[in-house]
Amino acid sequence: MTDQTNEPPVSPTAKSRGGWPLMWVALLLALAAPVAYVVLMDNPFQRSTGAATFALVAIAAVGGLVGAMRRRSVMGWIVGGAPSVLLVFAVVAFTTLAKLPPGAEAMGIGAAAPDFTLTDQTGRPVELARELQSGPMLLVFYRGHW
Repeated sequence: MTDQTNEPPVSPTAKSRGGWPLMWVALLLALAAPVAYVVLMDNPFQRSTGAATFALVAIAAVGGLVGAMRRRSVMGWIVGGAPSVLLVFAVVAFTTLAKLPPGAEAMGIGAAAPDFTLTDQTGRPVELARELQSGPMLLVFYRGHW
């Protein structure tokens, strides 16, 4: 007895071609993640957590790996695995590389700041020692985006 289906036989090579669109979309999503971080920089939650960036890269990593499993070729694993590599890099960069270098720890409340000279918003130099002669002052340093 023969199989009476109307579907034409599919070769193993044709089956392995699936996954390319998914992998390319995943790669584009992963590459769009840093752009999303910059565009959403004014949002305090995004700036401090990188949530949108991590979400895009995580979705891209899953999509890339699913596409690579469908493709099952070396090039498929390279293209499909790239978003996963970017996800690992993003996590390492956000948690480790963004830390202050040794010796740049935060100063405690009431600690004496080292003397420095900076320019103000008008371009005039401002020296800490001279400003302290007028009395105590509060120094605020803004991290990152203004």
